[in-house]
Amino acid sequence: MAEEKKAVIEGIAIDSETGEPIFAAPIKIMDEAGNNVVAETSTDMNGEFRVVVPAGRRYQLLMFGQIYQPVQAKILDDEGRFTPVTEEGRRIRIESVKVKLAEVGIEA
Repeated sequence: MAEEKKAVIEGIAIDSETGEPIFAAPIKIMDEAGNNVVAETSTDMNGEFRVVVPAGRRYQLLMFGQIYQPVQAKILDDEGRFTPVTEEGRRIRIESVKVKLAEVGIEA
């Protein structure tokens, strides 16, 4: 039986307002439909992440953090197409913004 070829998906998560890396954000790589988790990791201190997945398939990415808006997106190639991730892998950049909390007044 032939061994399944692997691909690396790596990237960086950035706060789109400050340009700072997003630290310790959970990352899930989902199947093409976005229904099943294929791989999981989290960003490091520099906002970077890396996962190994089966090559030749299309994937979606889900990133969420305690204070950031969740991001779910198709993993696109350099030309912006939703193509299978090849053995050469794929490098992506994710941007999110902090959740804005409404101020609540308390009356005595």
